Amino acid sequence: MVVSTMRFYEDLVQKIYSGEKSQTIRYDWSEIPKDGSILNAVSTQEGDVFAKIQIESTEVISVEECADRNLEGHKNYSSTEELLDEMSTYYTDITREDDVILFHFSLTEWLRD
Repeated sequence: MVVSTMRFYEDLVQKIYSGEKSQTIRYDWSEIPKDGSILNAVSTQEGDVFAKIQIESTEVISVEECADRNLEGHKNYSSTEELLDEMSTYYTDITREDDVILFHFSLTEWLRD
């Protein structure tokens, strides 16, 4: 099944709207949306589609490389352990040996008033 939605915690919704957040890190997706795909951005807490986002690029990288990068449009991490601590709240089986998917996206349509 092709992914047609991407979920975000409510505290990130305004950051997406303002452009402060334009990247997200995901783990263990069997189907990676193609560059140019339009996805529904859904609030995890509210359950609503708050925006349409377009995938600009995707990159599969190691957890360690991701932690070492300066991620414009995303929170940066001071260490691999810090990244793993945060990611393990979403993905309980992630390890430092795993790869993650870095999505760069743009807001194409805002659906909230």
